[in-house]
Amino acid sequence: MAHSNYLLLCAMSTILHVPMIPPTPTMIPPTPTSPFYKQTVASSSSPKPSPWIRHLCHGRGRRRRETVACTLLTNVFLIIIVVGNFWFMMDLIQTNSKRIELLKEQEIDEVEQRFKKKLELERSKQVHHNDMDSMTSKKIDENAFSSNEWMIKAVSSKDEAQIYINNNLVLDSRVSGASNEEGRGLYVAVISAKSGRVVQFEKFDTYAIGPDERLVTFLRNTQRGRIVAFAVRDEASFHLGDEARHELMNLGSVRIAQLEWRDTWAMVAQIGNSLQTVDKLGHKPGLDTWGDRIEVEAVFTKSGEEVVCTWDDTVESKKRRSFCSKYDGYGNICACDDPISLAIGDSNPTVIFPSLETTPTLIVASSKRPKYLLRAILSILRAQGAQRKNLLISIDGKDDTDEAVDVCRLLDLQVIVHNPQSSKAGKISQHYKFALSKSFSLFPNAEYLIVMEEDLDASVDFYKYFATTLPVLQNDNTLYCISAWNDQGYVHSSFDSQKLYRVETMPGLGWMLSRKLFKEELEPQWPGADKLWDWDMWMRNNAIRKERECIIPDISRTFHFGASGLNVNDYFQKLYFETHNLNKDANVEVDISHMTAAKYDKYLDEYILDALVLNEAYVIEKSDSNPCGVSIPKATPPSTKFVLYMKMDHHDDFETWKHLAKCWKLWDLDVRGFHKGVWRFYLEERPMVVVGTPFSPFSHHKPKHITPLLIHKES
Repeated sequence: MAHSNYLLLCAMSTILHVPMIPPTPTMIPPTPTSPFYKQTVASSSSPKPSPWIRHLCHGRGRRRRETVACTLLTNVFLIIIVVGNFWFMMDLIQTNSKRIELLKEQEIDEVEQRFKKKLELERSKQVHHNDMDSMTSKKIDENAFSSNEWMIKAVSSKDEAQIYINNNLVLDSRVSGASNEEGRGLYVAVISAKSGRVVQFEKFDTYAIGPDERLVTFLRNTQRGRIVAFAVRDEASFHLGDEARHELMNLGSVRIAQLEWRDTWAMVAQIGNSLQTVDKLGHKPGLDTWGDRIEVEAVFTKSGEEVVCTWDDTVESKKRRSFCSKYDGYGNICACDDPISLAIGDSNPTVIFPSLETTPTLIVASSKRPKYLLRAILSILRAQGAQRKNLLISIDGKDDTDEAVDVCRLLDLQVIVHNPQSSKAGKISQHYKFALSKSFSLFPNAEYLIVMEEDLDASVDFYKYFATTLPVLQNDNTLYCISAWNDQGYVHSSFDSQKLYRVETMPGLGWMLSRKLFKEELEPQWPGADKLWDWDMWMRNNAIRKERECIIPDISRTFHFGASGLNVNDYFQKLYFETHNLNKDANVEVDISHMTAAKYDKYLDEYILDALVLNEAYVIEKSDSNPCGVSIPKATPPSTKFVLYMKMDHHDDFETWKHLAKCWKLWDLDVRGFHKGVWRFYLEERPMVVVGTPFSPFSHHKPKHITPLLIHKES
């Protein structure tokens, strides 16, 4: 660039007869062979006029005075030309800059313009609609819609979110009396285009982490032809991710991409018809304020059918149509294209696992989470060896007309209904007692029972796992249960689908118990309705457990997906359950050869003796990159086993373990998953054993010169 600039200056000097200073190294690279360089250096000592000026002004017969005047005027003229060209170039650059900015603005508004053009086209075909401006900024006249139309209005502001159907208020966020924080978020109502009935309602607190993922699922499962109204109360942008915004844009939103902190936004749309979408955005004037109260209104033609799908005229399709007309949000059941069969689980009625032929599976469910229930049912029916006749669902609801009950009837499954008693944890506890008791009554030949909940997925080898481990439960009276869940079984901490552990805690979340245990021990002393206790915490109490243990897998056979419930929310689900591992290998064979009490302790002795001790050389200074202060040798083979001895003076001394569990991102809310002061899991893909010393009987393997790791509470 410097070289080209210098050549330009040389050319101007030649024309204008201006002496040039020889180039310096900072101007251009030294090129003594350059003809321009040589010419300029030579001319700098005795400048001469350019040849064409000499010809014009120094011809024969010219007087000296005329020659000087001619040369001066010519140079002035050339200067004017050069200056003019300079300003012309500057104007051209500014013009191009404006064009670039205009192109950027056009690119930013591309989505909005596209939908506006579609709306323009649609307006010419729809006599009942006003133009877009009147729909977003003016109220629709009450007489502007006929008996064949629905007028839907959504209202958003700092303190309220409201939705109206034909001027009748059907949703008001203020009714619950919740504070802004509790009532904060995006309110969505799904409305039947035939009856005007709200068939589904949900609130998504997209200020917090997690709910935007549920919003995506919600929208994708909403039936074609339904009207959907959206209203914001307080704040809904902070964790509204790109995927959720894109789904809303697919519905026709032209404003959602610009929704920012504390803006207000509202939209009315129809699934499958983005041309009728209307949305509006209210920007906040400052960071400490909220957007203005806004309203959007739109008119939709009433539909002649609740369900617009053209399914075959079969008994199953009629049953499906009846269900999908009444409810919404069941995308895989109510999909127009290739919905799942209602006879799922009947394709192979052969009993694959004879030991489970008389063993029922109970799903304990709330009436408030019917879509969770459907997901749990489908995952169980897809598992190898599933038997529909052995599946029982217990619903905690007021009557047998609940949506959750209709889900069970749609799939022709056995269902019982429990009239709720007590409150909070006590309510769930009473339902569990009822469901367990009823299960053993309805299946009199069952000696064992598998217990599930409506927010759990089952692995493909769910029944194979229980069929394989059942003989150990039958023959070892030191066992309390078989569980499909590993509290420490995260994606980064569990790698062996064949491996089993014995633990003193009762994990639940997909477990098997015996009739003998329930009828002789648990049922007679089950907490009453006046006790607001968690049933599983009660069962973990050693006064009830009596030193017995449960068998668990390294990789869980269930997955907890529920993000709403008494003890869980979106954030909790994301933090503690979302990264749990679930086995996907249908052909795996778990190893039960050493799972009786005596064999397991002998196996663990040999296992620890064969492990590489991590204390001393591998216990390092704690840092941000290594908060536990324990380093795993990188050069060791993946099969290398490690043991870490930590300080543990008595059974309830968990101070060091709690710190280790937290920084290794394991379960750290309470202490679970141990056997006689020993925890087993994977660390950096290597098998790991942590031994509490001196409490654990396995701590005698510690070399004498080793000091157990101690992490104080204040550190």
